Amino acid sequence: MTLRRLVGCKECDAVTLTRVAIGHSDYQEFAFPCPKCGIEIRFGMTINQESPAVEYTLLKNGEWLANDIPSQFELRFDSENLYSRGAEQMMPFLETVFLAKDVEQSRSRFGRQFSAVRTGWPAIEKMLTHEANGGRSPQR
Repeated sequence: MTLRRLVGCKECDAVTLTRVAIGHSDYQEFAFPCPKCGIEIRFGMTINQESPAVEYTLLKNGEWLANDIPSQFELRFDSENLYSRGAEQMMPFLETVFLAKDVEQSRSRFGRQFSAVRTGWPAIEKMLTHEANGGRSPQR
């Protein structure tokens, strides 16, 4: 899930759209230099993972703005994945999906998943067809 929220810099009034990918920790904090003047803006979120609910619990050097104000800048944040800051930003998951910590372990896991789909799915389809026919074998 990604949350979008506009923040205005208290120093220069620049408007930045923040896009945050919600992670698994109960508290997440992010800091970034204002894209216009460079002052550090910092915000934090307390996350109830069970409900799920998010409460913004910290904001330094900025103010939250209404959603109808046009943004000058856009920044993306993710507490679990690192990604580049290039001009053409993709979603963090898409940029990091192939950056496994242990390539051999990842390859083995994906191989097992592929094998299960290749060998298991045809058997499941036969069972679903059998069930749909009321337990009778299909007519040939």
